[in-house]
Amino acid sequence: MNDFKALEEKLNYQFKKQDALKEAFNHASYVNEQEGLRSYDRREFLGDAILDAIISDYLFKKYPQMNEGDLTVLRAKYVDEYALNKIGLYLDFDSLIKFRPQKYHKNEVSESMRADVVEAIFASIFLEAGYGRAKDLILRLYEVVDREMAGAFEGKENYKSKLQEICQKNYHALTIQYEVYKVTGPTWDRTFYTYCKNKGKIIGKGKGASKKEASQMAAKDALESL
Repeated sequence: MNDFKALEEKLNYQFKKQDALKEAFNHASYVNEQEGLRSYDRREFLGDAILDAIISDYLFKKYPQMNEGDLTVLRAKYVDEYALNKIGLYLDFDSLIKFRPQKYHKNEVSESMRADVVEAIFASIFLEAGYGRAKDLILRLYEVVDREMAGAFEGKENYKSKLQEICQKNYHALTIQYEVYKVTGPTWDRTFYTYCKNKGKIIGKGKGASKKEASQMAAKDALESL
């Protein structure tokens, strides 16, 4: 039985190695109780980098007159957790995700989990079919989601983008950096603590269930102190 048939139809792509693809749906909390399995963390890491490259290339060519700072702010709306969660909802793959109830998402798939799995799926396509095929598929998927889910890439309250805009306006440079300075909890239920820095100086602190959430909270803290 093809567990991924509905997903493949929406992606217009048939996976060659479905046993390997299952890894993209294994949350660390599930893997911790199942010997011999791997979580989606490595694929999510790879998918994140691939998506950044594809969207950066797309925006660079689409907006030839746009400066680096504005491109960075725009890219964030396409690759942040809010956008990826919308893609995950469109792909409707929640029933495939394996996890154990924990502090942040209890008995439901969380937005951050859904976003991570989207990146892991992108990595799986890249590993099977290469960069060119992954790029074509991802850009086509973005077009469909943008058409069928209004506002999917407009972003919600994006504190990092807002802080970056202020930084670009005042300093005409990309000077904001985020640094994880502490991580607590087991691998499947972590809390990340992050500094927001401007030219090496700490201007905000934040925490969250993911690095992305923690950095958003750090940016919010920085904005409130401005």
